[in-house]
Amino acid sequence: MKISVIEPRAELLTSEDYIQGIGKHIEVCGRTCKKSEDKITDDSWKLFVRTLARMQHLSVFEHALITFRFVCSRACSHQLVRHRIGSYSQESMRYCDYSGGLLRVIAPRFLKLPCLEYEVFQENDIFVDSERFAASADQAIWLNSVHFSFLNYARLVHKGVRAEDARSLLPEATKTEVVASFNLRQWIHVFNERALNKAAQDEVRLLCLSAYNTLNAMIPEFFADTVNK
Repeated sequence: MKISVIEPRAELLTSEDYIQGIGKHIEVCGRTCKKSEDKITDDSWKLFVRTLARMQHLSVFEHALITFRFVCSRACSHQLVRHRIGSYSQESMRYCDYSGGLLRVIAPRFLKLPCLEYEVFQENDIFVDSERFAASADQAIWLNSVHFSFLNYARLVHKGVRAEDARSLLPEATKTEVVASFNLRQWIHVFNERALNKAAQDEVRLLCLSAYNTLNAMIPEFFADTVNK
């Protein structure tokens, strides 16, 4: 049985063309309020968006929807889905069978575990190739715990227990994928709470900061006056 330590990541699923056009879309929506569509030019949306942001008229930003896929630990996913104004599709431990011999996991950043495959060759030990990596005490404790949880999960499944029942043994470190769609106003809230808040937990902060950097590079006008830098 092996576990593979992988890096968490955020992947933009919304097309770049759509995102590049969000500013004009928001301007069209927002100018409906005062019927000022005659003021629209090729780049008038930039000032319009900044003005909305400064006045905190962020409800207009709700007309834009952006989607990311987050590859993260189960523990991290629980934090993401706490944001209620959103749509989610998540990899299901009930329907996915992880007993095939390899479990992908996300290690806490404080452990500084290399992204390698680690193999159990005895039921009470961890095999680590000394030429690649020598585990510290904390790393060994974590690896052992994850390995034995996975090993016992696989045993139950191979004995005929349904994966949906055996899944209770899998660790919170197990890799999952969450597709999250938020409107732009909600993304701003998520970035302030998770990406730019130094008190946020490491993994969720890393993911949301990656998403923020991606969008800020494409449409910075929406964040200049709305995020807590």
